[in-house]
Amino acid sequence: MKRASSIGSRLVLTQVVLMVLVAGAIMYPLYLFSQRLMLERTQKVQAQLLAQSLNMVDGFNESLRLSTRQFEKVFFAEFKGGFSLKPAQKIRVAGAETPALMMGSELVNGNNQMADHFSAVSGNVASIYARDGDDFVRISTTLLMENGNRALGSKLERAAPAYAKLMAGDGYIGLANLYGRDYVTSYSPIKDGDGKVIGATFVGVGATEGIASLLVRLGKVRLEDSGHIDVIDVNPASASYGRYLLHPKLNGRSIDKSRDAGGQPYLRDLLKAGSGNLTVRLPSDKGADAHMLSYAAFAPWNWLVVSDETESELQRENRMLVVWLAAGCSVLLVVLALALWGVTRILVTRPVRQLVAEVASIRDNHDLQHRLQIRRRDEMGEVADALNGLLDSFQQALNRTSHHAVDLDRAAQDLSQKAGAAAASSGEQRNSAQQMSQHTELLIAGVEQIERVVGEASDVARASSEAAQNGSTSLVAAVDEVNRITATLDNAADSLQALESNARQISDIVNVIHDIADQTNLLALNAAIEAARAGEMGRGFAVVADEVRKLAERTSQSTRQIAGMIEAMQQATVLAVQAMRQSVSCASEGAAITARAREAMASIVADAEKSMEVVACINQELASQRQAVESIAVQVAHVARLADTNNQAAERSAETAGEMARLADSLTREVRVFRA
Repeated sequence: MKRASSIGSRLVLTQVVLMVLVAGAIMYPLYLFSQRLMLERTQKVQAQLLAQSLNMVDGFNESLRLSTRQFEKVFFAEFKGGFSLKPAQKIRVAGAETPALMMGSELVNGNNQMADHFSAVSGNVASIYARDGDDFVRISTTLLMENGNRALGSKLERAAPAYAKLMAGDGYIGLANLYGRDYVTSYSPIKDGDGKVIGATFVGVGATEGIASLLVRLGKVRLEDSGHIDVIDVNPASASYGRYLLHPKLNGRSIDKSRDAGGQPYLRDLLKAGSGNLTVRLPSDKGADAHMLSYAAFAPWNWLVVSDETESELQRENRMLVVWLAAGCSVLLVVLALALWGVTRILVTRPVRQLVAEVASIRDNHDLQHRLQIRRRDEMGEVADALNGLLDSFQQALNRTSHHAVDLDRAAQDLSQKAGAAAASSGEQRNSAQQMSQHTELLIAGVEQIERVVGEASDVARASSEAAQNGSTSLVAAVDEVNRITATLDNAADSLQALESNARQISDIVNVIHDIADQTNLLALNAAIEAARAGEMGRGFAVVADEVRKLAERTSQSTRQIAGMIEAMQQATVLAVQAMRQSVSCASEGAAITARAREAMASIVADAEKSMEVVACINQELASQRQAVESIAVQVAHVARLADTNNQAAERSAETAGEMARLADSLTREVRVFRA
C-alpha cells in the first residue's frame, strides 16, 4: 500500500492552515476597520479642507465688505448739505424722466462730479438713486455699461436683495454682477428731514479680479493626487446659474455635463441641498470610480463649494498597510511552519517510524513472542504498551485457535458422516412420498368419474322433476277447463229448457192468433154476405170485408207455419237438452279422472324432488371426499418437497462438513506458521 504524507507533515500543514485562517480572521476585520477609519479620516479631512476653502472665501468677502464700507464713507464725504426730493419736477436723464433730487440747492440729477471725483480717488464706482414712486432710478453714476456709456436712467431691480432693504430704510452690502463685472456693493438709503426714504447711494468695489485670483488659489488646493475643489453658481437670478465657476476641466459649463456612471446628472439635486456628503460612481478611463463629495453653500455669494476625491486614492494607504501586514504575517507563518516541522519531526515523526519498523519486523518474521522495545513516557510509549498487550492477547487467542481447529476438524468429519446418512434417509422418504402422490392422483381420478355420473343422474332427476311439474301444471289447467266446460254446459241446458218453455208459450199465443184469424175470417165472410144483400150501397164494404177475409186467411196460414216451426224447435230443444245433459255427465267424469291424474303427477313430482335431494347429498359428499383427497395429495406433495429439500440440505450439509474439515485443516496450517 502506497504511503500518503506522514503524520508530522499533515500535522504541520494543518497547523499552518489554522494559523492562516486565524490570521485571515484577524486581518480581514482589521482591514475593514482600518478602511472605515480611513474613510472617516478622509471625510474629516475633506470637511476641514472644505471649511478652510469657505473660510478663505469668507475672509476675502469680509475684506471686500470692509473696504466697501470704508470707500462708502469716502463717498459720503463728497456730500454737502441735506437731500430733498421734488417728485413733481421731472428732470430728463439719459432719456428717462426722473424726479428732481436736490442736495442743498444743488441738483443731483445728471451731475456726475461727486461720483467722478470718488472714482478718481478710490478707483471704485459710485451711484446716486432718486426714488420715483416705488422705484429707485440711477441719476448720477460712474458705473459703465458694456457699451461704455454711463448706466444713467436704469432702475434698481425689485428682485434685488438691496431693494427690500432700502424700502425698509436699511442698508445692504453684498456681491453683485453688474454689466458683466463682479462688485461688492453697498447700498444706503437717502432720507429727507422727515426720515422718509427719497433715494439711495451705491458704492461698488470691483471684485472680478479678486474673485478670479481666489478661484485660482482654490483650484490649487489638492487632496491626494486627483482631489480638487469645485465651485458652482447657485444664484437663480444669475446668468451663470448652475454652471461651474471652478472645475479642472468644465469651467463655465453647465453641471448637467457632469454625469455619473449611469448617465444621470448627479449635481442638480445639490443646488438646493445646502451642505452634506455624497458618494457617486463617475466614469473614468478604467471604467467607473467611486467619488466622495463633500459640499457646502456660501450664501453671501450664492456659491456651492464641492470637495471631490476618489475612494481608490483614499484607500491607497490602507491597501499598502494591508500589503505590509500580509507580508509580515506570511513571513511569520513560514518561520512558524519551519519551526513546527522541526519540532514535529523530533517529537512525532521519528518515534512513529521506530514503532512502524518494529511492528513490521513482527509481521515479516511471524514472531508473536517478540515485544516492542520502546520506553517513552508519552503517547508513543502508551501505544507501544498497548501493542505489546495486544500481542499477548493475540498469542493466547492463537493458541486457543489451534486447539479449536483440531476439535473442529474432528467435529466436521463426524458431521459429514451423519449428513451422508441423513441424505440417504431423505432420498428414501422422497421416493415413498412420490409413490403416495401417484396413488392419490388415481384416487382423485376415480372420485372425479363418480362425480360426473352423479352429475348426470342429478340432471336426469332435475329434468324428470321439471317435466312432472309441467304435466301437473297442464293437468291443473285441464281440470279447470273441464270444470268451466261443465259449468257452461249446465248453463246451456238451463237456457235450452227456458227456450222450450218459451216455445210452448209462443205456441199458445200462436193458437190464440189462429183462433182470432178464423173468427175474423168468419166475420169477414158474414160481412161480405151482408154487403151483397145491401147491393150497391154495400159494395165498398164488401171489398173491405173481402180484404179482411184474405188477410185472416194469410194470418191463419202463417200461424199454422209458426206452429209447425215451434213444434220442430221444441223437438230439437228436447234433443239438445238430452245431449247437453249427457255431455255434462261426461265432462264431470273427465274432471274426476283429470283430478286423479293430477294427484298421481304430484306424487311423481315429490318422488323426483326426493331423488334430486338424494343425488345432491351424494354430490356434496363426493365433493367433500374430493377435497379431502386433494388435501391429502397436497400434503403428500408437500411431504415430497420437504423430503427433496431435506435431501438437498443433507447433501449440502455433507458438502459443508467437508468444507469445514478442509478449513479446519487450513486453519491449523496457518496457525502453525506463527511462533507462539
